Amino acid sequence: MRLRVRWCDDACMPRWVRSYWDEEDITFLWEVRDDGRIARSVELVGPEFRPQAATALDEVMRARDTGGIQAVQAYEARYGAAPEKPVEDWDFPHEDISQSDFERAWAQSREALKP
Repeated sequence: MRLRVRWCDDACMPRWVRSYWDEEDITFLWEVRDDGRIARSVELVGPEFRPQAATALDEVMRARDTGGIQAVQAYEARYGAAPEKPVEDWDFPHEDISQSDFERAWAQSREALKP
């Protein structure tokens, strides 16, 4: 498996966080931009961490710009919906994780969600 490493050319570096929602038994992994928006999101369900979603905001925007609402719906049917609110608005705690932990979960989840 090949991991994709993302480099940032400016002083604004993303951060990576993990959060857990016990009511639904979902672990969230997020790549958070400097403005607090979630750039990429992974959702893992249950104790086996089954991938449920792996979305990227830039991919959703590209789908919208090139194919309209139908392209966005097709993207969301495969990869899930991208979170719309900033990480600070989520009402459950989160902790920092390493970029490599996020990238590993991202790659595995995207592979699992392929058709």
